[in-house]
Amino acid sequence: MYGAGHRDGEPVAIVGEVKSRIYDRDVEALATRVRQLAPQLPGTPVPVLFGFVIHPSAREAASRLGAILIASGG
Repeated sequence: MYGAGHRDGEPVAIVGEVKSRIYDRDVEALATRVRQLAPQLPGTPVPVLFGFVIHPSAREAASRLGAILIASGG
């Protein structure tokens, strides 16, 4: 997924992925892809993962790497 917008008045580029289960390796892989894409994006990249099940290791990785995790249940 990709979307452009503004957060706190600054341009951002949402780069997202949807998976049924999210683990730390998934967060790390997306963060790597986002870093590679960053020079081509129109704003600060924001990695976002949406899934049905989020493993605790993914939450830790997301916190460390600045990713946003969204579970289907809220």
